Amino acid sequence: FLVPKFLPDAEGNPGKRNSLSVVSLEHKMGLHGSPTAVMEYDGAVGWLVGAPHRGMAAMFTMMNNARLGVGVQGIGVAEAATQAA
Repeated sequence: FLVPKFLPDAEGNPGKRNSLSVVSLEHKMGLHGSPTAVMEYDGAVGWLVGAPHRGMAAMFTMMNNARLGVGVQGIGVAEAATQAA
């Protein structure tokens, strides 16, 4: 789902605020530059992205691509550590 922070008005400009909020930030090890949050969408307006009932397949595709990115990031950190040693 696409859930905007502000709902568009008739002209497509940001209008009234959507009813979503950050409940808390997760305390985690690792990538602190990429915060993970608990979100609340109570009464929020959103739009379906993609085909109905295909969300899990899309999520797994996204996760597989993210795993590749994490692997490349690890290689970069290892290379920087090797060069600094």
